[in-house]
Amino acid sequence: MSEPAPDTFRVLFRGAAIPTAITGLIAVGAALLLGRGLGGAIAAALGCLVVIGFFGMSLLVMRWTADSHPANAFGAAMVSYTIKIVALGLTFVVLRQVEAFDNEAFGLSVLACALVWLGFEVRAFTRAQLPTVVPQTQHQPPPEQGT
Repeated sequence: MSEPAPDTFRVLFRGAAIPTAITGLIAVGAALLLGRGLGGAIAAALGCLVVIGFFGMSLLVMRWTADSHPANAFGAAMVSYTIKIVALGLTFVVLRQVEAFDNEAFGLSVLACALVWLGFEVRAFTRAQLPTVVPQTQHQPPPEQGT
């Protein structure tokens, strides 16, 4: 397997993380302007960080497994997804217990940031013009046909 260019994952991460962080700042500002107070602003910021961490971990796992066998990459992706879902669930359980935490601001921030991340990650991927088929560097004879 050939390894993608080192900048590939950096391009995808920056292409999605920067607009997501800006969306997070807008969510914090909206929470303050809509009278949700400091708790709402903190919840909105935390929602943005959760989204960046959740999706950023996927890109990190992809980077680590880029040159491994596809079955190993799939296994690593599934393990990381399971870890992320469990961590996300634990985060929700812990935050539910905090009285000063604004669940609505958190949820809206997560929703907005997730949508922005997904859209801009797709945009970064399409603009990066990454080859989806890597040509073989060595000439290999075609497989023999059975008679």
